[in-house]
Amino acid sequence: MMATILTCGLTATMLTACNNDDDDNTGINNLDETIKGKWMMAEADGKLVPTDSKQVVTYESASKYYYSLSISAISDLNLWVNHCEGQYTNNGNKLSHSVEVPNTTPHISFEQQFEVLSITNDEMKLIANNKTFKDGELYRNTKDLKERKVRVTKDYSKDIIGTWEGQQTSEKDTHSDGKPHRWEYKADGTFVYYSQNDKGEWVNRENTMAEYFVDGILLCSRWKNVGDDTEKRESWEIASIKDGKMEWTALRQAADGSYYTATFSMTQVK
Repeated sequence: MMATILTCGLTATMLTACNNDDDDNTGINNLDETIKGKWMMAEADGKLVPTDSKQVVTYESASKYYYSLSISAISDLNLWVNHCEGQYTNNGNKLSHSVEVPNTTPHISFEQQFEVLSITNDEMKLIANNKTFKDGELYRNTKDLKERKVRVTKDYSKDIIGTWEGQQTSEKDTHSDGKPHRWEYKADGTFVYYSQNDKGEWVNRENTMAEYFVDGILLCSRWKNVGDDTEKRESWEIASIKDGKMEWTALRQAADGSYYTATFSMTQVK
């Protein structure tokens, strides 16, 4: 019995089970292959991560990955991180990430250390230690953050291209007015926004900036209205694009800390 207890205790420190179920530790034994693909943040320290704070990591090879941030994942730095290329190494169940965000003033870079506790085909649990640098100086050091990431199997970056019409169904969302609108998503990462005038005609509401990107299912957009230099941002998760219909969803957090789900349904304009 003592031998069994010691064996299970040692195994528990590795966060694997003392049984014949290898689902959790298969990936740790062969992390290079199991980790390949796209992962999105779902929980941090046991709390759900709102869509506006999500991150997407795509492991392309045994050393290269791509990193995308939602609009307020690092709100104090006001970063726009779209498929930023980084490098990583793997030592058993330990991952070391490094990434430099291009075209930033001051220059921003990240160093991240992850201990992979468990990984399956659907989710990955980790302990994260993150360092953020501004012009080479340590700006923030986050220690022992418990993360849960989910695997993303869809990529809607090409399917979204075209013109779509719809309206938000949540009254709580910041940019919801209950009226139909149109968005034309272009392949160059820009979009055109249309609304109806008093005659019911669709009019191009010109913006001084209108950009977006899709990483897997995460859609991030930013824009500036003519005459207003304030940059506005919004993030959604694309639930589906099929048969000329596109469904969005987003987990939002209200000022009182409660969560609610916003949805958006659109049809493609031929």
